[in-house]
Amino acid sequence: MKNWHKCLLFALSTGLTANIGWSAAPNKIVASGIGVSITEANLEKACRIFVLTQASSGVDVPAALVEQLKRHLSNAQLVEEAAKRVENLG
Repeated sequence: MKNWHKCLLFALSTGLTANIGWSAAPNKIVASGIGVSITEANLEKACRIFVLTQASSGVDVPAALVEQLKRHLSNAQLVEEAAKRVENLG
């Protein structure tokens, strides 16, 4: 891939704008468990970063796999947040 730096720049810029929150809709909770919740904005941001990182490496992620990826990412985020809470308790 000749223009990998452009993909990386795009990935970084969209990752930064995801923090600002361009959507006017309130953050809907898409996953929750053990006192932890994942919002739709956080899930979309994680998915976008993953897909764009793969694209900058020259790997295409098929659109058909995005929903499956979102389920996996939401589970991973729940486990990560729960582990942080357990670590803070001890």
